Amino acid sequence: MGKFVFSLLLICGLTLPLTGNCQCWQSLTSGGFFSLAIKNDGTLWAWGSNQYGQLGDGTLIDKYTPIQIGVGNNWASISAGYHHSVAIKTDGTLWAWGQNTSGQLGDGTLINKNIPVQIGSATNWLNASPGLYHSLALTVNNELWAWGNNLSGELGDGTFITKTIPTQIGNAVDWFKINGGGYHSLAIKNDGSVWSWGINLEGQQAISPIFFGPVNTPTQILSGVWTDIASGVFHCMAVKNDGTLWAWGSNLYGQFGDGTNTDSFIPVQIPGVSNWSKISAGYQHSLGLRNDGSMWSWGRNPAGELGNGTNTDSNIPVSLGVGSLWTSISASFLRSVNLKNDNSIWACGANGAGNLGNGLLLNSNILNLVNCSGLPLTTYDSICSNTLPYLWNGQNYQSSGVYTYTTPLNVVDTLYLTVILPQTSIDSLSACDSYTWIDGVTYNTSNNTAVFVTTNNLGCDSVIHLDLTLNFSSSTSVNVSTAVFPYIFNGDTLLSPGIYTFTEESADGCNLITTLTLTSTIAIEDDPSATFSLYPNPFNDNLAVNVTMGDLGKSFFIRDSAGRTVKSGVVQTLSNTFELQNLTDGVYFFSIDSNSNPRRIVKISDK
Repeated sequence: MGKFVFSLLLICGLTLPLTGNCQCWQSLTSGGFFSLAIKNDGTLWAWGSNQYGQLGDGTLIDKYTPIQIGVGNNWASISAGYHHSVAIKTDGTLWAWGQNTSGQLGDGTLINKNIPVQIGSATNWLNASPGLYHSLALTVNNELWAWGNNLSGELGDGTFITKTIPTQIGNAVDWFKINGGGYHSLAIKNDGSVWSWGINLEGQQAISPIFFGPVNTPTQILSGVWTDIASGVFHCMAVKNDGTLWAWGSNLYGQFGDGTNTDSFIPVQIPGVSNWSKISAGYQHSLGLRNDGSMWSWGRNPAGELGNGTNTDSNIPVSLGVGSLWTSISASFLRSVNLKNDNSIWACGANGAGNLGNGLLLNSNILNLVNCSGLPLTTYDSICSNTLPYLWNGQNYQSSGVYTYTTPLNVVDTLYLTVILPQTSIDSLSACDSYTWIDGVTYNTSNNTAVFVTTNNLGCDSVIHLDLTLNFSSSTSVNVSTAVFPYIFNGDTLLSPGIYTFTEESADGCNLITTLTLTSTIAIEDDPSATFSLYPNPFNDNLAVNVTMGDLGKSFFIRDSAGRTVKSGVVQTLSNTFELQNLTDGVYFFSIDSNSNPRRIVKISDK
């Protein structure tokens, strides 16, 4: 039964015009690395990256195949940004979920949401179009509203202030179509004119002469009647009512499709045919539909996002698929997701998070079918061992494996389950004296028995073992009781007795502290009966000596530490200044008429 159904799936997907409608997708949109789709029954489905809850299934786990979001069947339109989603229900209410770090959900907070939340209470929303970190929306009476990041003026409200709730842009009620780009926005009014605002570093604003600054209010850039617009991250495109295709901005990888890789700050026409009907701009590639229903791709192609069986860039449109089968296209980050008129979805390009919806994690440079219910189902999922059991189709599962279930409608559902075991690691550390680890404990000795358990955002445990080696600072004492000054220690010049502390770092990073105690046998105390005073001390070139009347006429002596007289003379006045610049640095002794208990003086250089 499984093989028979799988074969029927392939035949149905390839020969639809002969066999009738055998898929059930109604509309689609692709975001950063995820996709959303609405089925014919009005239910909402999603697959791919779910890091910020952008799928809306209440988890942060990537999904490799489409899963239903909630149980509602009244979804009318969907649109995906970089990491967030915006949708409108059939009752005209607005809903959003996913990343919200810039207020791009519009719920008045900056908190991510992993399930759809209603934005406000209005019931007159018509459609929405998110950009990287901002969102745009139109009401049924053609009002323009915006919210989210506004650092480049991409909201168009005349400020650069981020908004966390929908904000009306101007008072105009003639907006027809909107498209959120990277950090810029495009729109068409009812008269067919094209308007733009936001960042302009790559020429996204189509301003001539060249102006690199951002534009924070809607500014008309194209007159005439235009029928479709597309904003990538760095380039823009538009289709005129005569079927011609135009592009501007960055063309580094040929995303214009004009046969060159030359940027342009003004719109340039893409040569060739003039029967374009729809366009979509991705990160650095583009998609287009022609009036005959054929699909074309061009630009960058490292992950196979052009879908032509190669990974080679192309600066001209290349045909995708055979026949006039395509009705909707969505170019995003390194991917293309497209809808045929048989209600089947096909995707190509990057697939690291299950973005292609085919149950695999391999990039593909050819189109892959995104399966719809009623045909064989495949589920790829993972669970943390500490959160077992895994509930699937009413049964509990405890280990990795491949499991099958046949639904009441006789559809075979296959589960590929991976149980994630706790991750174990060793935190090898070396420190001095003490160390405070991630467990908050301060260790004063080496330790290899401590364990810390952490849980990631998936709920999986990680066990970390501590391997700590502690080294310790050391102290030593040195006593010198016969110091002769100046005294040299560890490269430092010491000029007097005292206690000195020296700290240096050892090879293991710890401190080595040396305490030096210096004393001297040379009598350096003042003679209690001394009647003279000296200053400054230490001195540089000149030494001042004040004496009393009783010292006048007496001899004075200056001797070095070896007792040799280096200068002598007779005290002539009460205040004397001696020029001693010819003395070398060191310790000397000054006395008057006596050699006992001289007063110590220190000569230092003027450096």
